[in-house]
Amino acid sequence: MGAGLRDISDKEIKTAVINLTAGGAEDEDAIALVAGKKLEIVDMFLVVSASVSIGFKSNAGTALTGLMTLAAKGAYAPGYNPDSHFATAAGEKLVIACGGATDIDGWINYYEV
Repeated sequence: MGAGLRDISDKEIKTAVINLTAGGAEDEDAIALVAGKKLEIVDMFLVVSASVSIGFKSNAGTALTGLMTLAAKGAYAPGYNPDSHFATAAGEKLVIACGGATDIDGWINYYEV
């Protein structure tokens, strides 16, 4: 796709509420898979309770981002992007890769393609 803002007025923007409790260094499911559909992530706001590195994956394998280090009570809010920040592969869930024990709370806006 070329540069520019995609017109997504025909897309249904959905919101996933994120409320993940500290469980250790593991992957946490953020948005369930939708058979045959990609999840295009357009906005999010996440807060962590302890210093930790987080990233995003399609299912438990393909990295969609690198790991980003957040301080205790730090927030990750990259802003709205109708071209999407990243997308899962078709039929795969969005996973938050978490590098340590922390709560992760917030929301993620996305649409299905």
